[in-house]
Amino acid sequence: MAACAQVADYEKGLGLLQKMQEYNVTPTVAIYNALLNCCAPVRFSISYSLRLTYSTNSLSLTPLNFMHVQRGEVERGYEVLNMMRAAGVEPDHTSYSILIKAYKACGDERGAILVLELMHRNGVPPQPIAFIALIKSLEDVEKGVEVWDMLKRYQCKPDEILYRVMIDLCVRKGDHSRAFQYYQQMVSEGIKPSCRVFNMLIGA
Repeated sequence: MAACAQVADYEKGLGLLQKMQEYNVTPTVAIYNALLNCCAPVRFSISYSLRLTYSTNSLSLTPLNFMHVQRGEVERGYEVLNMMRAAGVEPDHTSYSILIKAYKACGDERGAILVLELMHRNGVPPQPIAFIALIKSLEDVEKGVEVWDMLKRYQCKPDEILYRVMIDLCVRKGDHSRAFQYYQQMVSEGIKPSCRVFNMLIGA
């Protein structure tokens, strides 16, 4: 299954899962998470685009069609989540974070936020890892601030890595004042900044 995830071959991964079930081998959450990784569009894109090019006798994919291919693969992730529940296996934080990263890879910020809300509805309290994946998908500081405000709603306490990701977003987008505000908030909460945080602020 891990090999299928490496090349993002969803069909083979699904076939392996079905074989396991035929032999009465109970798939663990880790197996399902590997199948979720098969839905990641970045690793998937090269092999799929070649197959599509061959089948349509076309030399290339347009960006619009390529995005459609990516989005379709990501949405298969919801099928995997439903499979898990049907088998009595509850998705964990890693499951949802993989799906958030997949939406990030195809540039769908709204899709990533919806996954976060789905976690909450399904009784999986979002942890920093989910917010880290989500903020990394953003290219706008204001949207990052909106996501940061969701931390209170979901009662999630930010850690050093989450602060670092938020500071990085602010610095990359030239909002140096806000970057220092998050640094000060981080220190006031007793979280020790890493060297990487100081390097970001020096660059600001």
